[in-house]
Amino acid sequence: MNEEPRDGNSVSAAEFRVLKFTGLSGRRDGAMPTTIRYTSADLEALPDDGRRYEIIDGELYVAKQPKYHHQYTCGRIYKFLDNWIDGGGNGRAIVAPGVIFTDDNDVVPDVVWISAAQLRSILGSDGHLHGAPEIAIEVLSPGSANALRDRETKRDLYARRGVQAYWAPPD
Repeated sequence: MNEEPRDGNSVSAAEFRVLKFTGLSGRRDGAMPTTIRYTSADLEALPDDGRRYEIIDGELYVAKQPKYHHQYTCGRIYKFLDNWIDGGGNGRAIVAPGVIFTDDNDVVPDVVWISAAQLRSILGSDGHLHGAPEIAIEVLSPGSANALRDRETKRDLYARRGVQAYWAPPD
Protein backbone atom coordinates (compact mmCIF):
# COMPACT_ATOMS: atom_id res chain seq x y z
CA MET A 1 0.00 0.00 0.00
CA ASN A 2 1.43 3.39 -0.99
CA GLU A 3 1.33 6.11 1.61
CA GLU A 4 1.14 9.75 0.73
CA PRO A 5 4.16 11.82 1.77
CA ARG A 6 3.55 13.48 5.12
CA ASP A 7 4.83 16.65 6.65
CA GLY A 8 5.84 16.69 10.31
CA ASN A 9 2.42 17.77 11.59
CA SER A 10 0.03 15.63 9.56
CA VAL A 11 -1.88 12.51 10.50
CA SER A 12 -2.24 9.68 7.99
CA ALA A 13 -5.64 8.86 6.50
CA ALA A 14 -5.69 5.55 8.39
CA GLU A 15 -4.91 7.28 11.68
CA PHE A 16 -7.54 9.93 10.96
CA ARG A 17 -10.23 7.30 10.41
CA VAL A 18 -9.38 5.74 13.77
CA LEU A 19 -9.78 9.11 15.46
CA LYS A 20 -12.90 10.00 13.53
CA PHE A 21 -14.83 6.88 14.51
CA THR A 22 -13.72 6.44 18.11
CA GLY A 23 -16.57 7.40 20.39
CA LEU A 24 -18.67 8.38 17.40
CA SER A 25 -22.15 9.56 18.22
CA GLY A 26 -23.10 10.21 14.58
CA ARG A 27 -25.37 8.01 12.48
CA ARG A 28 -24.21 5.12 10.28
CA ASP A 29 -27.60 4.21 8.82
CA GLY A 30 -27.41 6.51 5.80
CA ALA A 31 -29.43 9.28 7.43
CA MET A 32 -28.13 12.83 7.38
CA PRO A 33 -25.06 12.92 9.65
CA THR A 34 -25.15 15.00 12.77
CA THR A 35 -22.34 17.09 14.14
CA ILE A 36 -20.11 15.00 16.38
CA ARG A 37 -19.50 16.46 19.82
CA TYR A 38 -16.62 14.77 21.58
CA THR A 39 -16.57 14.43 25.35
CA SER A 40 -14.08 13.60 28.08
CA ALA A 41 -15.25 9.98 27.87
CA ASP A 42 -14.15 9.92 24.22
CA LEU A 43 -10.69 11.15 25.27
CA GLU A 44 -10.39 8.24 27.67
CA ALA A 45 -11.07 5.83 24.78
CA LEU A 46 -8.31 7.27 22.55
CA PRO A 47 -4.94 5.50 22.38
CA ASP A 48 -2.06 6.57 24.61
CA ASP A 49 0.14 7.15 21.58
CA GLY A 50 2.18 10.23 22.50
CA ARG A 51 -0.17 12.71 20.85
CA ARG A 52 -1.91 15.45 22.78
CA TYR A 53 -5.70 15.22 22.50
CA GLU A 54 -7.92 18.09 23.60
CA ILE A 55 -11.61 18.91 23.25
CA ILE A 56 -12.79 22.48 22.85
CA ASP A 57 -16.52 23.09 22.48
CA GLY A 58 -16.96 19.43 21.56
CA GLU A 59 -14.37 19.50 18.76
CA LEU A 60 -11.40 17.14 18.93
CA TYR A 61 -7.94 18.70 18.48
CA VAL A 62 -4.94 16.45 17.94
CA ALA A 63 -1.34 17.63 18.19
CA LYS A 64 1.93 15.77 17.99
CA GLN A 65 4.02 15.37 21.11
CA PRO A 66 5.86 18.68 21.67
CA LYS A 67 9.51 18.78 20.68
CA TYR A 68 12.64 19.90 22.52
CA HIS A 69 12.40 23.69 22.10
CA HIS A 70 8.75 23.72 23.11
CA GLN A 71 9.38 21.60 26.21
CA TYR A 72 12.52 23.54 27.13
CA THR A 73 10.55 26.81 27.00
CA CYS A 74 7.78 25.31 29.14
CA GLY A 75 10.42 24.21 31.66
CA ARG A 76 11.92 27.71 31.82
CA ILE A 77 8.49 29.27 32.38
CA TYR A 78 7.77 26.71 35.09
CA LYS A 79 11.11 27.45 36.75
CA PHE A 80 10.42 31.20 36.71
CA LEU A 81 6.99 30.72 38.30
CA ASP A 82 8.32 28.19 40.81
CA ASN A 83 11.06 30.62 41.91
CA TRP A 84 8.41 33.33 42.32
CA ILE A 85 6.31 30.92 44.41
CA ASP A 86 9.35 30.14 46.60
CA GLY A 87 9.66 33.89 47.20
CA GLY A 88 6.14 34.12 48.61
CA GLY A 89 3.76 33.64 45.68
CA ASN A 90 1.25 31.35 47.38
CA GLY A 91 0.30 28.72 44.80
CA ARG A 92 1.61 26.12 42.40
CA ALA A 93 3.04 26.08 38.91
CA ILE A 94 2.06 22.95 36.97
CA VAL A 95 3.30 21.71 33.59
CA ALA A 96 0.67 20.25 31.23
CA PRO A 97 -2.13 19.62 33.69
CA GLY A 98 -5.42 18.23 32.47
CA VAL A 99 -8.07 20.95 32.84
CA ILE A 100 -11.66 19.79 32.52
CA PHE A 101 -14.01 22.77 32.43
CA THR A 102 -17.00 20.76 31.21
CA ASP A 103 -17.52 17.38 29.57
CA ASP A 104 -16.93 18.95 26.14
CA ASN A 105 -14.09 21.31 27.15
CA ASP A 106 -11.12 19.21 28.25
CA VAL A 107 -7.71 20.77 27.54
CA VAL A 108 -4.01 20.60 28.39
CA PRO A 109 -2.41 24.04 28.79
CA ASP A 110 1.39 23.97 28.62
CA VAL A 111 1.87 25.60 32.04
CA VAL A 112 -0.54 27.00 34.63
CA TRP A 113 -0.24 28.92 37.87
CA ILE A 114 -2.93 28.28 40.43
CA SER A 115 -3.33 29.69 43.92
CA ALA A 116 -3.37 27.28 46.84
CA ALA A 117 -7.02 28.13 47.60
CA GLN A 118 -8.13 27.58 43.98
CA LEU A 119 -6.17 24.32 43.80
CA ARG A 120 -7.97 22.99 46.89
CA SER A 121 -11.26 24.01 45.31
CA ILE A 122 -10.88 22.47 41.82
CA LEU A 123 -8.44 19.54 42.08
CA GLY A 124 -10.51 16.41 41.45
CA SER A 125 -9.93 12.95 42.81
CA ASP A 126 -9.00 11.97 39.24
CA GLY A 127 -5.95 14.26 39.42
CA HIS A 128 -7.33 16.79 36.92
CA LEU A 129 -8.25 20.41 37.50
CA HIS A 130 -12.03 20.90 37.22
CA GLY A 131 -12.11 24.65 36.92
CA ALA A 132 -10.01 27.64 35.99
CA PRO A 133 -6.43 28.18 37.11
CA GLU A 134 -5.57 31.85 37.55
CA ILE A 135 -2.98 31.83 34.74
CA ALA A 136 -2.81 29.59 31.64
CA ILE A 137 0.25 29.66 29.39
CA GLU A 138 0.67 28.23 25.89
CA VAL A 139 3.99 27.88 24.08
CA LEU A 140 3.30 27.77 20.35
CA SER A 141 4.25 24.77 18.26
CA PRO A 142 4.98 25.10 14.53
CA GLY A 143 2.01 25.23 12.17
CA SER A 144 -0.84 27.60 11.44
CA ALA A 145 -3.45 25.24 12.92
CA ASN A 146 -1.53 25.18 16.23
CA ALA A 147 -1.24 28.98 16.24
CA LEU A 148 -4.96 29.43 15.56
CA ARG A 149 -5.89 26.94 18.29
CA ASP A 150 -3.61 28.54 20.89
CA ARG A 151 -4.02 32.22 19.98
CA GLU A 152 -7.77 32.23 19.43
CA THR A 153 -9.68 29.05 20.25
CA LYS A 154 -8.04 28.34 23.60
CA ARG A 155 -7.86 32.05 24.48
CA ASP A 156 -11.62 32.34 23.99
CA LEU A 157 -12.29 29.18 26.02
CA TYR A 158 -10.11 30.37 28.89
CA ALA A 159 -11.80 33.78 28.90
CA ARG A 160 -15.28 32.18 29.03
CA ARG A 161 -14.24 29.82 31.83
CA GLY A 162 -12.71 32.40 34.18
CA VAL A 163 -8.96 32.13 33.63
CA GLN A 164 -7.72 35.54 34.84
CA ALA A 165 -4.61 35.78 32.62
CA TYR A 166 -3.60 34.01 29.44
CA TRP A 167 -0.08 34.15 28.10
CA ALA A 168 0.66 33.19 24.49
CA PRO A 169 3.20 34.68 22.07
CA PRO A 170 1.84 37.50 19.91
CA ASP A 171 1.58 37.19 16.12
